[in-house]
Amino acid sequence: MSVFWEAGWRLDIPDREAPPTGWPLLVGLHGFGDDGARLAERLGGLGDAPYARLWLDGPFPVEMREDGVRRIGRAWYQYDGDQGRFTTALDRCSAFVLEAVAAVAEGQPIDPSRAVVLGYSMGGYVAGWTGFHARDRWRGVVALASRIKAEALDLTGAVGQRVLVFHGARDRFIPVERAQESAELLRSGGATVTFETWDGGHGLRPEVAPRVDVFVRDVLGAD
Repeated sequence: MSVFWEAGWRLDIPDREAPPTGWPLLVGLHGFGDDGARLAERLGGLGDAPYARLWLDGPFPVEMREDGVRRIGRAWYQYDGDQGRFTTALDRCSAFVLEAVAAVAEGQPIDPSRAVVLGYSMGGYVAGWTGFHARDRWRGVVALASRIKAEALDLTGAVGQRVLVFHGARDRFIPVERAQESAELLRSGGATVTFETWDGGHGLRPEVAPRVDVFVRDVLGAD
């Protein structure tokens, strides 16, 4: 039996002529209950970036309630604490992200060979897994209010992989210490990791987008 996942996406492209090979690319993966468009809005400071931004929706619809109003959000996987099922789910998510990027790239002025993958919260787990399982497909990885599951990764070939881990110092959902531990494991495997914190809890603060932009421009050589 084959199961096909379908999900939406949003592609933001700079408002000028594309380079001959297409725009370098940032792929953004949202948190639980959000979607690609909501993450794009949260990182609104990337609006003038000299690279394309592809905001993917997770494959699983989830019902959310906000101020008594129901809406349908998206999730990347279902988690019950079983680590074997979790890593299997991350494998599937990684394949889904790669297939989605390839599908969107057809007919669009983007260059998926020059790409950074970014994830926020739940999406950060997927971004980290994707970035290291398909090392040759990504020039960098960004984990926001999340952690990369480094203890379960094969870090062979991780030397030189650029990583930004940016975390709230008072995050109650994913303690900052766990994020820092995972960053240290990645460093021990040879990755080039920048670990920074912002003054806040689990969420995205105004200072996040400019810092992400600096990192992505540097990794992609975009200006």
